[in-house]
Formats: sequence, structure tokens, C-alpha cells
Amino acid sequence: MRTKRMIMTSLVSFVALGLRVVSNFIVIRLVIQTFGSQMNGLIATATQIVQYLNILEGGIGLAIVAMLYQPLADGNHEKINNVIHSTNKYFRRIGYLYIIFMIVIAYIYAYSFNHSLPPDTVLNIILLTGLMMLPNFFIYPGATMLIYADQRSYVTQFVKAVSYILGPVLMIVLIQLGKNIYVVRLVPILTNTLVALGTWLYVRLHYKYLRTKHFIDVKLSNHAKDMFTHKISELIIFNTDIILLSIFTDFIQVSIYAIYRSIYYMSKNIIIPVILASKAGLGELYTQSDKSSFRKIFSLYEYILYGLIFVIITSINLVALSFIKLYADGLDGVLYSNSWTNLLFAGVFITDLIKNIHHSMISVAGHFKQTKNRAFLEAVINMVLSLFFVSSLGIHGVLIATLIASMYRLVDIIHYSMKYVLKTSSYQTISRLLRNAITGLIIYILSDFIRVEVSGYGQWFMISTLHFIVISTVFLAVNYVFEPTKFKEVIGRFSPKKVMTMFKKKEGNHGI
Repeated sequence: MRTKRMIMTSLVSFVALGLRVVSNFIVIRLVIQTFGSQMNGLIATATQIVQYLNILEGGIGLAIVAMLYQPLADGNHEKINNVIHSTNKYFRRIGYLYIIFMIVIAYIYAYSFNHSLPPDTVLNIILLTGLMMLPNFFIYPGATMLIYADQRSYVTQFVKAVSYILGPVLMIVLIQLGKNIYVVRLVPILTNTLVALGTWLYVRLHYKYLRTKHFIDVKLSNHAKDMFTHKISELIIFNTDIILLSIFTDFIQVSIYAIYRSIYYMSKNIIIPVILASKAGLGELYTQSDKSSFRKIFSLYEYILYGLIFVIITSINLVALSFIKLYADGLDGVLYSNSWTNLLFAGVFITDLIKNIHHSMISVAGHFKQTKNRAFLEAVINMVLSLFFVSSLGIHGVLIATLIASMYRLVDIIHYSMKYVLKTSSYQTISRLLRNAITGLIIYILSDFIRVEVSGYGQWFMISTLHFIVISTVFLAVNYVFEPTKFKEVIGRFSPKKVMTMFKKKEGNHGI
């Protein structure tokens, strides 16, 4: 059942990803062509400022998901009901704080720094971007957490897939009709509202034991306080770069950074749903089984995800520059392609995605308090080095800072998760990491001798597909040679015949 739901989530996520990638790049190019690179950079900056305001959540989201594993496994509807409705109440309160902070920070940022765009424009874009997040606070936020904990995040991914079609189509139509940027930025507010409503409707129809009355408040803040430091660290690692670039350089540099980030974020959009689906299953297993079974399943997921991460990032790295040259170079007179920027982004995303695999173990075990100081140190390293490098090295400076901080945390989180959660040696994990990293590095070096200039998107797609097939084959071969037994286990578990058998079986439900 865990494997079935993981596969369903992964498949729907891949479809949603494809829709999102195509539509986003169409919209971004239109924005740059119509409103300029400066405006694209401002929108990216506004998005990061709004992400920072998520700190008000206090890390409660992951804590709530962890709280739901046990009652879902036990079929304890009363406990689930209490947690979900307490979550909705909690999020409404911080939603009001979010509105206040959003307005204050928007004014401070718009009028306290010298920007290459008028302060009123900066203010309005930040406020419009901030409104996009309101549905997350006010439209049944507990629904999303319940779906993730119950290994049904494919529902949310499906609703998002619909929004990825509707939103860009509306934005393209508005741009073609000559509407100003403020009208265009209203579309994400609409689509986010529809996603929240769609998720809420699914939960109302399929979890009928949830009641809106007669529930007992659960003290969620006690569970979130240790997660708060992890949330701060995550926000600093992935949202500081753009804000610092907008202050110390200009919105054009932010636009360049945002294009590369969008390309590499494809890897995160593929891997993270798989990790989340795996984590939900592992969370259930952690509460029910002996630790030897838990270690065995995690080792399987680790083996699969390490290979998948390196295949995807290596493939993106080899074709990203040729895509950027076709897509963005020369738009608005800005040169976007840079090999060092491309390489640094690859390193940052590899380390982050592998960290996520092992952080899922800390989340499953609820070891937020034990690891909060380690997460805080990563954030401090990143912030200090970013401030030191940004003025002299620009984009490369903030990426180097992020990579150094992430590499420290990667080593630390592997050590901790193996020693204190899985209670086993980290030798196998390190050998897998080094094996895949060395393979990826060799492919990168050899690719310099076979680079092909592309003249159109059709040719680029064909070459990218060929790259992906060759790279996948190489990584499969390497991982088979070093761990043939584990390779055969993966093939056995995910063979087409077994997958079809799983999907023909009816699911047991938790009162649904």
C-alpha cells in the first residue's frame, strides 16, 4: 500500500511538473519580453520576501504531519479530528499576523533601499504577491497536512496540475490583451485559491468523520517550537540569495539567478514529492514495525533516490546552458548563459536534495529538538558567507556560500540520521554518495569533448532526451555493479507486473 501510494504520488507529480515547467517558462519569457528583466527580477524578489513571511508558521506544518502518523495508523478518528481543526484555528490566527507583517515589510523594502524600479511599483508587486499566500492560512490548511500524512499527496498534485494549465493560460491571454503587470499578477491569487478549495473539497468528501464542531483543542505550539529553528534555516538557505542580490546588485542579476533556479527547481519538483510520499510511508512503518524492517525500507529508498537525484541533476546540468542560450540570451539586452553559474547551481541542488532524504528521517522520528542547533549553524554559515561574498562575486558569491553551508549540513545530517535514528553505520550511505558523485563528475568532464551547439527547441529536445537516456544507463550500470542485490530488489518491487497488481487491489481506508 505504501509503495502504491508513492507511485501514484510520483506519477501525478511528474505530470504536474511537466505542465508547470512548460507553462512557467512561457510566462517568464513573455514577462521579460513585455515588461523587461528588471520586472522579472522584482517578481522573483517579491516571491522570496513572501516566502520569508512563512516563518510566522513557526514550523508547525511538519510537526502536525508527524503528529498525524500514529492516529492515522491506529484509525483514531477523534485524535485526527482534534489535530486538524486545531490546525485550522491556529493558521487563521497567524494569517492575520501575516497580513500585518506583509504590509509593513513591503513598505520598508520598497522605500528604504535604492531600487532600479519606482518604489510604488516595488510596493504593489510585493503586496500582490503576498495576497497569493492568503488561501494557505484561511482555507482549511489542515486538509493539505492530512493528505500528506495519509500518503495521498497525489490529490494536491492533481489539483495543482489543473492550476498549472489554467493560471499560465490566463496570464498569457492578459499579456496579449495588453493588460498591465498588476492585472497579470492577480492570476496566481486566483489559482492558489482554487487549489486550496479543491483540496478542502476532497477532504470534506473523503474524510467524513471530520467534524467542524465538538473538537478538543490540541496544543500545537509545543510541537512546533523545536521545528521553528529548522524553518528559519530552510528559509535562509533558499530565500536569502535573491533578497541579498536585489539589495547589493540589481533586479537584472536577480532575473538571471531566477532563470537558473527555475531550471534546476525541476529536479526538486520531481524528487520532493517522492520523498514526501516515502516519508509518509516510513512514518507509518516507524510507529508499527521493528527497526530492522524500517532500516531495510529506508536503505531501498535511499538507493533509489540517490541514483535518481544524480541522474536528473547531471542531465539538467549538461543541457541547461544550451537551453538558456535559446530561451533568454539577448532578451532585454541581458546575457544569461554562464557555465560557472550552471555548475554551482548543480552542486547546490544535489546537496539540498540529499539533505532532504535524511531530514525526512529526523522528521519521522520527531528529532527536531535534538537537531535544531545544527540547522541554525547551517543558516549562520550561509548568511555570514553570503554577506561576505555578494558584493565582490555577485551571483557566484551567494551560491558559493550556500554550497559551503549545505555541504557542512549534509555531512552532519547523514551522521545524525544514521547514528541516532536508524542506529546503523553510515558507511553504505557514504559509499553510495561518493559512487554517484564520482560518476556524475566523470560524465561532466567527458561532456566537454562532445558538446553540440543547438539551433532550435526541437533539436535541443532530441539532444536532451539522448543525454538523459545515456546518463540514466550509466548510473544504472554503476549502481548495479556495486550493489547488484539491491538493484534486483528495486526491479522486483517496481516491476510492471507487480505495480499493476498493486493498483488492482482495493485500498483499505481510514474511515474514508
